[in-house]
Amino acid sequence: MKARKHTYDLQRIHLKDAVPLDTPFQLCLEPTFLCNLRCNYCMHAASREELEKQGFRFKSMEWDTFERIVQQMKEFPHKIKKCTFSGFGEPLLDKRLPEMIRVIRQSNAVEKILVISNGLLLTPELGEELIEAGLSELKISIQGMTAQKYKEVCGAEMDYEKFYHNLITFYQNRKDCILRIKIADTALDPDEEKMFYQRYGDICDYIAIEHIYEQFSFVDYDGKLQSADNRNRFGYDMKKVNICSALFFKLNILQEGRITFGFPDGVHCEGFNVNKMTLLEAWNSQERLQLLYDHLNGDYSRRPECMACTRWSYSVVPEDLLDGYEEKILARMPALKESMGSLQKCNIPCANIGI
Repeated sequence: MKARKHTYDLQRIHLKDAVPLDTPFQLCLEPTFLCNLRCNYCMHAASREELEKQGFRFKSMEWDTFERIVQQMKEFPHKIKKCTFSGFGEPLLDKRLPEMIRVIRQSNAVEKILVISNGLLLTPELGEELIEAGLSELKISIQGMTAQKYKEVCGAEMDYEKFYHNLITFYQNRKDCILRIKIADTALDPDEEKMFYQRYGDICDYIAIEHIYEQFSFVDYDGKLQSADNRNRFGYDMKKVNICSALFFKLNILQEGRITFGFPDGVHCEGFNVNKMTLLEAWNSQERLQLLYDHLNGDYSRRPECMACTRWSYSVVPEDLLDGYEEKILARMPALKESMGSLQKCNIPCANIGI
């Protein structure tokens, strides 16, 4: 097998040695909330009415919103390490995705550009467009080893051999672009793990099986999840993580311009939208600083949902772990500690969505 067994970027800085950051390492951009699949473990397994009640909008990003985001990306002191087109929709449904990639590449505001996709809409022609536009990485999420499994997991009709050969074509023509392929463990039958590695291990650069866990309170997971043998999403020992490291290195922007911290459906503060404030203002805001300060001090009184949330425990990798380094990080953040003194008794107007 040519591929290496890993699905996330291995070129990582140990976060404990780098924070606080004046520029986010990662910017997650949701070009659309629309999706062509309804995977039974995803939020799209819920009804449209339920998702709209949770605050999500079935739309794609307006072009002027996108252009505003690109301009704001340039305001950070340093280049953003990675811009990821993901969120909760299928990026390839946005017909202007290659143009978006090209504009971001030409902005010189980021080092790498990643698209996370289910790949069903990938054609040789679109793949070439993405590569020529300047895509750094394509990560494909596989949902089964047969068309019948896709129907079971996602409710989708698909031509499996055509899908498979389109991935081969992309891999053969990828130039400097990296192809990562992962599959949800729920999409594998008990005897298919070896088959997965045999079939896909020679047509990508990185490959992995990811454990699916319960993420959304409004999705029915009964009988859908596999035992992970006390392992997290990436196969590391599962343990409770108290500090959500994503708050320290990532910004998310949903299709309507809403800015969130942690996960795309994570912490959202009132008025935090690129059409009302800049990304730099959100990154340096007292609301975000309060979140960092609270997590480092184990004080979740303002954000009880953070105390109850286990999502980062399921997703953390060793390089991003901050637990155990709280005092060292706080010592590098004296201005933060001082500026937060007047806020500790305030009720910051934040609204958590989707957790």
